[in-house]
Amino acid sequence: MLARSGAEQTATETLRLTVSEHASLTQLIAEYETIAAHAQHDRWEVLLQSSGLSDTQVDRILDSDDRVQVEAALRRGESNGHDVEDLVRRAAPRLDGHPHPAAAIAEVLNRFTGEPRRGSRAVAPKRVAGLIPIPKGQISEDMRAALTEREQIITRTVRSLTIDALEAGEPWTPRLGTPPTQDQAREAWLQAATTIQLYRQKHGVTGSMLLDSPEPITDRAHAHEYRAAQGAYQQARRLSGNDQSSSGSVRHTAPERGLGRRL
Repeated sequence: MLARSGAEQTATETLRLTVSEHASLTQLIAEYETIAAHAQHDRWEVLLQSSGLSDTQVDRILDSDDRVQVEAALRRGESNGHDVEDLVRRAAPRLDGHPHPAAAIAEVLNRFTGEPRRGSRAVAPKRVAGLIPIPKGQISEDMRAALTEREQIITRTVRSLTIDALEAGEPWTPRLGTPPTQDQAREAWLQAATTIQLYRQKHGVTGSMLLDSPEPITDRAHAHEYRAAQGAYQQARRLSGNDQSSSGSVRHTAPERGLGRRL
């Protein structure tokens, strides 16, 4: 353990030294996403097998290079509160004879589950620091523990980086508006700012630009995270009492629209 002025550092300071460097945070995020993907392999396979797809279609999806995209879309859709099993079941009859069933299923999921579910039964999306989907369903205890550990470290680290940025007056922070004075609203505002900070750290956004431009985004996961960060920005502006779009630099677009093959 490193020492400063002859004194032992606190646990929080040690944590910051361990993971506050961008590369270390990037590694934690990559590890989280890799574990999350592997943790649900079997579950998604069972879901596809029970969805009404033919055995041949299921085999083609599981053997396809697009399988990773299907599983990522299932994970994102579920984290947004959608019934992905029902959606796949309803899409199954339209896939008869389709040359690319995996790409088609991924496209359907991305098209209809990209936004959090709305309505009286809607549940708030489950994401690490408001950005990275948290896998649901039955997961082995060791994988769940590994995910929880990384989620906690990522969240604490990015929150700390956010507070540092706000206190230092980094050029992107004024775009979030003035923090509310009421405790609950202030905490929600800080959570929104933390989501944006995680997006910036993950995608290498620097300087005064709040988020990167949506036009060059062609990756589905990146596009969904852009929309989550965009929503966090809008939330922060509302909580600050200033939601005028002219004061920010975020474009209200859906960058993933039109990507991929359509049914």
